[in-house]
Amino acid sequence: MHTFFSCSFAQEVWKLIPLRQVVHLATNINFKQALVEFRTAVCLPPSGIATTAFPWVLWAIWSTRNLHVFENRILSPMETATKALNLGREWNNAQQQIQSVKKVILTLRRSTGNNGESGTYTTCRSDAAYDKRSKRAGIAWIFSNGNGTHLSHGSATLESITTPLVAKQLRSDLVSSLHWNLSTKSSKLSLTT
Repeated sequence: MHTFFSCSFAQEVWKLIPLRQVVHLATNINFKQALVEFRTAVCLPPSGIATTAFPWVLWAIWSTRNLHVFENRILSPMETATKALNLGREWNNAQQQIQSVKKVILTLRRSTGNNGESGTYTTCRSDAAYDKRSKRAGIAWIFSNGNGTHLSHGSATLESITTPLVAKQLRSDLVSSLHWNLSTKSSKLSLTT
């Protein structure tokens, strides 16, 4: 508890987080109680964090501490607070991307027909491409049955993608969800990436 809330460094970090309301913690509070207190501590709108910053601030304080202890690198409270806010924004952006992919999946589930279902397995060919400059990714997929008949296909462009790994993970999640929709119509799946 001391590392996250009571030490002077942690207190400086918390002062820099733009919370709607200041959270006052008793000196003898335990971690569970702190979590309950911070549940409603939402960041102000300019921060870009729509939910509580609690986990991001804790992680930033902890990782800054580890940098100091294990690598002899020292970050200021301002750098640590900025790191926490960036992590929170990145999380929120990822959640918005997931919601966008879910909307694509729902649309595809409605439009997937019953054509060509005579094969005993489904093959999915998919890929993702990432553009670092624009932070955009493109994903595409084609499902076909054992006879080579196309069951479903599509593509999507995703905005605010932070790394190629995020693009690949979103592609994987999308393909898994699409397969779930088609799996009730076939017995096996072969995935090609």
